[in-house]
Amino acid sequence: MFIIQTIDGLIRDQACLEIFNQREEACSLSDILSLPEKMKTDRRHAVPPCPVGSIEFVHAAMAAAGRTPPEPLNIPPQLRTVNFLKRKIRFTDRAGIDPDAESFIKQTDTVKGYTGHTPTIEEIPEGRYYVSELMEIESEWRCFVSDRMIADARRYASPYDAASPDWKAVTDMVRAFDGAPPAWTLDVGTGPKGTFVIECHHFYSCGLYGCTSHLLPFIYKSWWNWFMKKNPV
Repeated sequence: MFIIQTIDGLIRDQACLEIFNQREEACSLSDILSLPEKMKTDRRHAVPPCPVGSIEFVHAAMAAAGRTPPEPLNIPPQLRTVNFLKRKIRFTDRAGIDPDAESFIKQTDTVKGYTGHTPTIEEIPEGRYYVSELMEIESEWRCFVSDRMIADARRYASPYDAASPDWKAVTDMVRAFDGAPPAWTLDVGTGPKGTFVIECHHFYSCGLYGCTSHLLPFIYKSWWNWFMKKNPV
């Protein structure tokens, strides 16, 4: 069972449209305000129905099911090798960031937290961050991983003729992430130093960038079931 987000009565998100088009008979529609009641109504299922929609929508579904959102995956420890990173990174709190040094920073303790480049930013919120050496990026790709296999890969934030990644290197990254969720995404970049890991995401908190795999219903459901069982009430 899926609960698909609507906004003003319409399905507007690509992921919502894909799941609804592929599994309409297993879908129930809801806006975010009606979600808590919808989750309560559908608790006849062993696992509450899988929400598909914005991060706020899924977080509301988690709250209705008595769970808190997971920590972002960021860059898992297994992928923090010189070969995969091809740059220097470190993890710190706000006090450990040098606002005058050239670097990329991203908040690690909240989904879609603060990101920016120093020294151009004016104010850095409190929180935990990773600080990365700046990289020249020629193309960026999102790889959709299901059961340790790449189900699809989509280019984003890059021209149509941008360089493709070294797929062997990407496969090595996927295999190296021991203990990964059953469904997640791996963002990689290409540049003068080759193919490198950018970051990873739990499957509910990422855009599809045109991915239309017939496996999407299974992938969404597998992540949700894993999360619910990993976080019993």
